[in-house]
Amino acid sequence: MADAPASKPAFKPKPRRPVCALCQGPYKTAVVVAGQKLCRFCFSRMKREAAASGPSSKDGEEKGGDGEEKGEQERGTGEEEECPSLCEEHQEDLTWFCTKDKALLCESCKASEVHVSHSVVPVEDAAQEYQGKLQHAVSLLTRQLEESLEQKYKEGKKTAAWKDKVHGQKERVESEFAKLYSFLIEEEEELLQRLKAEERQTLKRLDRNLTQLSKQNSSLIKLVKETKSKSQKAPAELLKDVENVLARAENVTLFEPQVVPTELKNVYNIPCLDIIQILTKFKVDVSLDPTTAHPSLLLSTDRKRVEYRGSRQLRPQDDNNTERFDTYVLVLGSEVFTSGRHYWEVEVGDSPEWDLGVCRESVSRKGQRIIFSPLSGYWRLWLRKGDQYKALISCPTLLPVNTRPKRVGVFLDYSEGEVSFYNVTERTHIYTYIGTFCGPLRPFFSPSRQRKGAKGAHPLLICPGPKARTSKKPLH
Repeated sequence: MADAPASKPAFKPKPRRPVCALCQGPYKTAVVVAGQKLCRFCFSRMKREAAASGPSSKDGEEKGGDGEEKGEQERGTGEEEECPSLCEEHQEDLTWFCTKDKALLCESCKASEVHVSHSVVPVEDAAQEYQGKLQHAVSLLTRQLEESLEQKYKEGKKTAAWKDKVHGQKERVESEFAKLYSFLIEEEEELLQRLKAEERQTLKRLDRNLTQLSKQNSSLIKLVKETKSKSQKAPAELLKDVENVLARAENVTLFEPQVVPTELKNVYNIPCLDIIQILTKFKVDVSLDPTTAHPSLLLSTDRKRVEYRGSRQLRPQDDNNTERFDTYVLVLGSEVFTSGRHYWEVEVGDSPEWDLGVCRESVSRKGQRIIFSPLSGYWRLWLRKGDQYKALISCPTLLPVNTRPKRVGVFLDYSEGEVSFYNVTERTHIYTYIGTFCGPLRPFFSPSRQRKGAKGAHPLLICPGPKARTSKKPLH
């Protein structure tokens, strides 16, 4: 080893500090195990090893010799993990830090040729600098952790939302196919009943013909036998009452069976899976009730067409009309539904906005605005901005509509508590409300609020249906 430089102070050995019995490293507070003084690091390691190998910490204390022997075998590992406070070479305090080699130094190491040209700072200064770096690293990692947690939360919400969408679509598909199945079962029963009735009527007529022919055959057989027997008798006996027998034989009139067609009267077509075609079976003739129309609405004379005219025109007699809406720009249908199934269609054309659906007859027509939801007595489908189709339960729900409908179908199943909307143009289902109804229900209509002549403005046209099967509310 080279001679120390002149500036280096003479080496003065310092008294050794107490060291751990296992790792020989210094310690501040000793832990006594089986009479041996151990540093906290070796004591913690012994506890982990004892737990991993099976014996409890109590057994480890009773068998201190084994623990000490094991600690001696692994002293190298302990010395690597435990940070010593004395220089192994010079047995001096490690008070300096080499910024180039990133190593702890004592006074002798600092003055050596290895480190004399290096930048060396006190341990406390280096620790303070690295403490700041570590705190910065902790802050950075904390931000990254927070971002990761936020991303995980967002992905979790996205996953939950996706599952909800899939579940909703699954329920929608199952519900519509269940409805189709129910309709097909009913159609099957109706067709079989009609076929059975036709069979019964035709067989009755054919049986009547067979009965008459059987009677006629019996009479003819009897008359043939009598005539044949008469012809074989003696002259005197033959001539007796012969004219009567001949008259009966000559005047026989054969029974003409009633003509019974053997072709089926009706065509029993099996319905295809076209929901609109099936719903047409429940079609009703809906008309508008002018007594309920908002003053800004204009109704046609046949009460099938409504449009927004943009100006309120009230007649004196309308002031006391409690049936008319004065807050909501809509009009009710004249029909009142309290049971059964009912279907109607509305031409919406290219209108950029409209509202359609069913409401309770008892809904408020006056005063403060409310949210059109089932809770307030409205089951509605509405369009806004030309392509946003929505339904509302607790909050507005945007509905996927592939093809813009020119005509919308509304189906009310009162007993099942369902109001369904259909894209008649594409012949597909849009949305179904499911609940429970109580009290009379009526259709309602609200056309585009764009002024007449504006681009895209279109009135609502109720498509004609069969003769109404429901009671109509009298007009005032």
